Parts: sequence; C-alpha cells; structure tokens
Amino acid sequence: MCSFPTRRQTGNRSSIKAKIVTLPMAPEQQGRNRSFPDMAKNIAIGIYVVAMALVILGTDFVFRDHLSERLVVRIGILLMSAALYLRFLKRP
Repeated sequence: MCSFPTRRQTGNRSSIKAKIVTLPMAPEQQGRNRSFPDMAKNIAIGIYVVAMALVILGTDFVFRDHLSERLVVRIGILLMSAALYLRFLKRP
C-alpha cells in the first residue's frame, strides 16, 4: 500500500489528508508470502540445527560411559554453535 498526501486549502489553513492507493500485484507474485532470501535463510538455519543435533548425538555415542565428560562436551558444542549462529546467520 502506498500513501500519497494531498493538500487541500480550507480558508487560511491548509490541511493534508492521506489518500491510500492500493496497487495490484503482478500475477507471478500473487500467492507469495516470503522472498527468496528469507526462505534461503530459514533453510540454512534448519540445516544448521540438524547438523548441531548430529554432532551432539555423535559425541554422546563416543562418551556414552562418561557422564560428566559428555555433559561438558554438550555444553561446549552448544556454546560454539551459539557463537557461530550469532556470527554468521543472525541479521544485524
């Protein structure tokens, strides 16, 4: 939607009224809710979460008999994943 102000003179005072103009969408854009970069970012985040889960499950398999080491490694993986997300995937 676009808003174009129109000026109307009333006596000595001038007032501005906003007129809302709705422009029709092109046929190829109808039905689209998101742009391509937003969808690509969502796919990248999904792949990132799946990769993080696979890494955590892999380390659980390696450290299956050591509970405290497994907990420390999980916390380290989560901290590294959060740092990489904030550095590369989050918008400024």
